[in-house]
Amino acid sequence: MQAEGDRNIVPAKGEDRIMTGYSAEIRPENGRPALFVDGEEIPPLIYGLSDIEAWRSWKPDVQKNIRNFARQGFRIVLTDSELRHCWGEDNRLSTLEPVLADIRGVLAAQPDAMILMRLHVNAPRRWTLEHPDDICVFGDTPWTDDRKEENVRLIANDCPANMRVSTASEAWRRDGGRVLRELCERLAPTPEGKHLIGIQIAGALQGEWHQWGSLEHEPDYSPAMRTQFRRYLRERYRTDSALQQAWRDPAVTLDSAEIPPWRERYECDNGCFRDPRKRRAVIDSLHCLQSSIPSAILHFCGIVKKFWPRKIITGAFYGYFFDLFGNHAVIAGHLEAHLLYDAPEVDFLCGPFPYLSNRPIEGFGFTRAFSETMRQHGILFLTEMDQHPIGTEKSMIGGDPAFHGETIALLKRNLMEALTRGAGTWFYDHRIVPDGSLTEKFGWWDHPRLLAEIRKIRALFDRYGTGPYRHAADVAMVYDTEAYYLLADNPLADTGEEIRLPAGISHSGAAFDCLYLRDLAITDWSQYRCVCFVNTVFVTPEQRDFIRRHIATQHRNLVFFFDAGFCGETGFDPHAVERLTGIRMKEAAMEHAWRVGGCGLPQAAVKTDRNYAPLFIPDDPEMETAAVFQSGATAAGRKRFAEYTSWYFSLPFENPAVWRELFRDAGVHLYEEDGDALLAGGGIIAVTTVTGGERNIRLKNGKTVPVQLAPRSTCILDAETGETVG
Repeated sequence: MQAEGDRNIVPAKGEDRIMTGYSAEIRPENGRPALFVDGEEIPPLIYGLSDIEAWRSWKPDVQKNIRNFARQGFRIVLTDSELRHCWGEDNRLSTLEPVLADIRGVLAAQPDAMILMRLHVNAPRRWTLEHPDDICVFGDTPWTDDRKEENVRLIANDCPANMRVSTASEAWRRDGGRVLRELCERLAPTPEGKHLIGIQIAGALQGEWHQWGSLEHEPDYSPAMRTQFRRYLRERYRTDSALQQAWRDPAVTLDSAEIPPWRERYECDNGCFRDPRKRRAVIDSLHCLQSSIPSAILHFCGIVKKFWPRKIITGAFYGYFFDLFGNHAVIAGHLEAHLLYDAPEVDFLCGPFPYLSNRPIEGFGFTRAFSETMRQHGILFLTEMDQHPIGTEKSMIGGDPAFHGETIALLKRNLMEALTRGAGTWFYDHRIVPDGSLTEKFGWWDHPRLLAEIRKIRALFDRYGTGPYRHAADVAMVYDTEAYYLLADNPLADTGEEIRLPAGISHSGAAFDCLYLRDLAITDWSQYRCVCFVNTVFVTPEQRDFIRRHIATQHRNLVFFFDAGFCGETGFDPHAVERLTGIRMKEAAMEHAWRVGGCGLPQAAVKTDRNYAPLFIPDDPEMETAAVFQSGATAAGRKRFAEYTSWYFSLPFENPAVWRELFRDAGVHLYEEDGDALLAGGGIIAVTTVTGGERNIRLKNGKTVPVQLAPRSTCILDAETGETVG
């Protein structure tokens, strides 16, 4: 039975070309997660509309931009739709019209478009008011109702402590799931629905699945979250006695456990660390808070998979690691991505670039997530290209032509980050807001010169974005999410500190991957000459044994930082740092400045404003000193073993020249040595330079290619021939 508003559905233009509906899937193909539509591999390059009222697909300016990208060969369009507009008062699907209108607008401009629909599954305001036990409760302040009526912009005001549905709410999942099921069943057979190749489930803060209000406040103490917390404890401990022993509390039971007060989240017991023996209740509560979001993603993606009658891809914003809002990462972050990696409900994850120092031309191509880890698990990662042309902030359509050269350099660099890693991307054609209006929109890229460059980039995705993937990195950076649960004051989580290592390595001339510690066993370590363990303060005996047997071999270089291995399930173990690194250690007073200059490394000064405590420094007569603190104490060193070399640095550093010489010692391939930002992989090399000038690019096949680079430009080369492409 059709709902009111659905009776006048008309076939979209070009419907004769999609009679039965697109069928889409992600499957491992040639070493990468590949997108197939109706059996044809499609490069994962997408044009995306923005999130506010101005994106409405039927508006003339929006349709003009859809046509602009269609002319450049883009076949997939990302739309934004909202479940709340289809959610009836009886918790059933009330209408399809808003979703159909969103799709029709695209098809009016591009009749054969493949649609990836971002569907926000947040509950309507009236539903939230009817379910007070399911409202997110903040530990530090009461929630307020900012929505006297439904907002025009669906992701507005998500950062303050406003009224939102708890991510743990079973009622929301139940009722929203029913509406989503009916939407799938009703939409799939329509002419509009036959254009869908995927649904991206969006929810929580700004649709990106961060906890509500978590950038400013302390979620979530709602009855819904308390229920989930007790369920989590029951699954983990099973009996009251086991819980009492873990929490060191003889009175607590599985039925009475409460979420610890929010201030306890930031109490330290040993320098930066919370003691896992004393703070097990806090750590458990944070694990539960974090896991509530992957659980919701799996729930809604699973409904789409089950009730869409054709093959369809599903995914969500998730998997961010870099730029997780400093110490609030344990509240707002994406620390449980592994729960999604091997789940059949999830085909792709996505996110924007970090909003850090990588964005300027002096920066480097980078993503928030670990694309290599995604590739290992068969998950397609889609990076949101949301860096606008220079000048659009002044309401200049297509940006300022005087800066188009630099805009194109950034465009190439950012898009090549995805291509070199076997991933995909979408152009998020966000907004120029004249006079603050939410209903006006002009295209970021609406200029012939920029569109011509975008067409060239699309051709590169056609050429290199399908077929066999060629891995290039021989440096691996290993990170761990468990560190966030153990570091109550995480010095590496500061937005300045966390980017220092990849920033330096990206300008060293080497190609690198970022990986999770928990994926040691599925990684092909033979491809790496140097492995850097960045924040691995928690290493299990099994992981330590794996590192010794499988990574500390083949004359590889291993680099360890700050208290590596210091924490375990039962507490702190200073001797574990030595067991992991192979270098004898001693604890020392915190120092903030040191100088590199030994072990063949160039002279360089390093400073930090953060307190890395307790601070362990090398104290081994068999080790060579690589750096010293101002006091004269050893800050870093190198120790040679028969099968590998171990480096230990008490503090992180950025200096590209230091990294370059360390990598040279490890036998890492250096493509160039001029300090430019480098990307390599997938058959291409991309060099972004600020100064320009003559460069000699060394290919892995031994060939040296001379190139002349313009200042503030990006040059793209074929990794085998050295031919300039794009």
